[in-house]
Amino acid sequence: MIISLPWSARGALLSAIYIGALGGAPSFVIALAWCTSTNAGHTKKTTANAMILIGYCLGNLLAPQMWKAQYAPRYYVPWGVILAAHAICPILFLVIRWGLVRENARRDREGLVGEKYYDENGDEVDATFLDLTDKQNVGYRYPL
Repeated sequence: MIISLPWSARGALLSAIYIGALGGAPSFVIALAWCTSTNAGHTKKTTANAMILIGYCLGNLLAPQMWKAQYAPRYYVPWGVILAAHAICPILFLVIRWGLVRENARRDREGLVGEKYYDENGDEVDATFLDLTDKQNVGYRYPL
């Protein structure tokens, strides 16, 4: 809408900017939630979360550099980049989901179940209380 509407449609352009601003928040929240739920192990979770936040901060730092005077007055290139990002994000989420479904199916097909872990007293310990990653804990199933 922002690229195609004429300058005279000021209200519609403003509405398009408001609608576009709503698109980034859900993607960011879903990315943080998936990072937390699909990674096991404290160290791996914090590292993955830190990488997402670093990417978020770099995006906020570098994105304003797209708005150069050479693209004025309609700024087609920056709006095109934003549109591409909004189109690619759901596709990436679907690819990630496909990979997680495939990994869960592989673990189910191979009959992988969690190993039993014991503490120094010989008592059985639940694997969720150990600092095992989702790759190390074969009984882990990715939430979808």
